[in-house]
Amino acid sequence: LRETEKQYRELAESLPQVIFEIDLNGTLKYLNQTGFQLFGYTPEDISKGFNVFEAFIPENRERLAIDIMLNVQGERFGRKDYTAVRKDGTKFPVGIHANRVMSGQAVIGVRGILIDLTATRRAEEDKKKLEIQLQQAQKMEAIGALAGGIAHDFNNILSAIIGYTELAMLN
Repeated sequence: LRETEKQYRELAESLPQVIFEIDLNGTLKYLNQTGFQLFGYTPEDISKGFNVFEAFIPENRERLAIDIMLNVQGERFGRKDYTAVRKDGTKFPVGIHANRVMSGQAVIGVRGILIDLTATRRAEEDKKKLEIQLQQAQKMEAIGALAGGIAHDFNNILSAIIGYTELAMLN
């Protein structure tokens, strides 16, 4: 049993995602090493009774409380996105997957993973910028083709005018 517990603890500590567990009041009961690194808190900060709502922007706290309540009641949903706040005050986007924790027939809290979406959001923004650049390049290509076609047609008209002018000069 100790060996299995050690194995799962090592697994949880080695994951690149944040693994957490909170009680029904929102007090953080477990946070893996990735969570400490991502949020900038120390184990001492957490051991003093850290409420998870402090790690989110005020605009998200009510929605987070409702989602926790629904989760505790047994509702299952996919990833929920929020804006989290580090200890130093910097904000960053996160996605959370969570499920209720049972002890016998009683719900005692919520456990889940939290994913930092900063890189994902940055990639989405870069993709949008590249799409805009591609659209701009396609517009320029279309204008170039149009200008080339107009120049060719104009050259055809000029050739006829120059040809008739040369014939008129010969006469």
